[in-house]
Amino acid sequence: MTHKEIIQSLAIYNQKTNVTLISVLEPHHQRWEEETGSYFKTLKGLLNHLIAGDTNWLRRWADFGFVDATTAKAIADIPLNAGNEWKFESWEQFKELRYILDQLFVGFTESISDKRLDEQFVYGWQWGKTKIAFGISLLHVFNHQAHHRGAISQILDAMGIQNDYSGFSKHFSEKVE
Repeated sequence: MTHKEIIQSLAIYNQKTNVTLISVLEPHHQRWEEETGSYFKTLKGLLNHLIAGDTNWLRRWADFGFVDATTAKAIADIPLNAGNEWKFESWEQFKELRYILDQLFVGFTESISDKRLDEQFVYGWQWGKTKIAFGISLLHVFNHQAHHRGAISQILDAMGIQNDYSGFSKHFSEKVE
């Protein structure tokens, strides 16, 4: 398996898991603004953090030319909010934006090359400037998603909501008799 195929698998896993997560949350979405005691206060706050992070990384990669022109245009069409302002207000807006972002990840990872994954770039953020390989930044974003979906799972457990929605092997293995 090439590095590109690994990245593509992570993008597909991310997309499938987010679709499943949305289906778990759908019947309970009216509870997404309940105080959870977590760092982001509510499920809505945590989901917004993920949307904002994904959007920021996609914009950064577009700025450095790591995505194709069609993807860059789609990224530019995503509303830009400063800081921790909301990317969405309603449950429907969240679902639509999550779907768009996941489609962008899957789409542009199909067009990258293993060689590009090794390319370094420098970007600025709240703690100064940092240099990172494009491939490592992709791994970071997918790991970031998994990390926070784990937090969401714990919050749903505390709310008494069944939520076995994750698991990489669930999406990429075949049942054998």
